[in-house]
Amino acid sequence: MSHVIITGASRGLGAAVALRASNLGWDVSIGARSRVDLDTISKLLNPKQNNHANSLDVSIEKSVTEFFKNAVNHNGPASAVVHCAGIYGPFGPSNSIRADEWIRTIETNLMGTFYVARSAIDMMLEHNGGKVVLLSGGGATNPMPNISGYAASKAAVVRLMETLALEVQEHNIQINAVAPGLLDTAMLDEVIKAGPSAVGESFFKRMVQAKSDGADSMDNAVELILFLMNNNVPGLTGRLISSKWDEWRSWDANTSIFNSQDIFTLRRQVTP
Repeated sequence: MSHVIITGASRGLGAAVALRASNLGWDVSIGARSRVDLDTISKLLNPKQNNHANSLDVSIEKSVTEFFKNAVNHNGPASAVVHCAGIYGPFGPSNSIRADEWIRTIETNLMGTFYVARSAIDMMLEHNGGKVVLLSGGGATNPMPNISGYAASKAAVVRLMETLALEVQEHNIQINAVAPGLLDTAMLDEVIKAGPSAVGESFFKRMVQAKSDGADSMDNAVELILFLMNNNVPGLTGRLISSKWDEWRSWDANTSIFNSQDIFTLRRQVTP
């Protein structure tokens, strides 16, 4: 195993990835805005590994560059970076929400991804490559009425991921995005708290049902991210992979489906 840097690691999927990776023998560097929650997760990491935690606001470029510098100084260059930090942003029709809150969503979800990915690439170019795993969301492949900042930012994240993957494909750097599904996290609670008038009746009902009947598998999302952290599948870069719907568990070094340039990507489809 080696060193993995994880953002948004104080709760939810980021925390779950950090704990699993640490128990599997990875040295782990974690960052998030909440120092209190970060310290809680730090205490649960495998004490036999080299662990590092530091405050991080991904929407601020200097915060990201300093975080990476400290992580590398503490644990050495990372062979994997997992970017889980993100927010929903404002709920409601786009003509009624505050523009500054919408912009804040873009700054966190899109610019934050750009800053993290760029720092990861700079590090990996100096140390023989690595794996970068980003997070998409429901808005990446479908519109999300009343959550437009989130939807727009996540669609942009996937296109950014594809573009960056092409830019570094000759340098042994693989960049992919994970669609983790609907997970039972604080973000789900945030939607329910906002209520149907803010997020829309159908979306609200879906969230409430997920909360009561069981959301998608956190374990599946974690396992897919760990798979991509160790990715040796030919051509598996620049792809959007669903932990729930795609058959990624069957992929290995002999898999040839990624010879197709467009599979598992965002593309415009037209009639033959």
